[in-house]
Amino acid sequence: MRIGVPERFGRRMSIGPFEHPRDFLRFLLFGSIAGLVTLLAGVLWGLLILVVGGALLLVRIREDSLLSLSLRVVAFHAHRHRGRPPTGTITAGGWRDVVGRNWRFYVRAPYPIFGRTAEDLHMLALRFTKILAGAHAQELILCRVPEPWDAEVFQLEARPQTPAFDEYHTLVQESCRGQFHSSLLLGIPFTDGLDRGTEENLAREGWVPLRGVRLQRFLSFLLMGS
Repeated sequence: MRIGVPERFGRRMSIGPFEHPRDFLRFLLFGSIAGLVTLLAGVLWGLLILVVGGALLLVRIREDSLLSLSLRVVAFHAHRHRGRPPTGTITAGGWRDVVGRNWRFYVRAPYPIFGRTAEDLHMLALRFTKILAGAHAQELILCRVPEPWDAEVFQLEARPQTPAFDEYHTLVQESCRGQFHSSLLLGIPFTDGLDRGTEENLAREGWVPLRGVRLQRFLSFLLMGS
């Protein structure tokens, strides 16, 4: 997460049309490259590089330049395909790693923090840590993953065959298409079975066991990076 530093009163950090001095230095770099290309290939090619560089630095989306966003995408894909992928077997109930441990996975919505005091959050963290300590696992998987919205969650229990309901059904489907929300994923390894008390404590905290298609989707994202 990046936190912007506010400008000093009476002194702007921007230089001309560039929002930050860093963008101005990058434009000078593009200008140097354009000058070198002009000497080697001609004026048109140098002008094209200068125009493209200016567009990447001046066009902004949510306070970030196109160049910054492009660099983030490249860094994400480079990190995503780095090294060997995890090995193991996806089973009907979870995942079996290379040493023979079976992993059971749970999911819940992110913990709300708005409106809670520091003491409340501290007690929540202690309670969750105590539950995990009771699982007697040497390692765990805890991460935030994207999950597509399911239109069925917003459907009415009674489904009258009326034009109004058909329009509502279409509206829900169109609103959920391509939209994602965050979920917390917890994976716990076990050998002889997970302690029943741990499962009950997780259920009281809102953690739901993952099964079926939803489990396969989470494991594919987590283990295969897709």
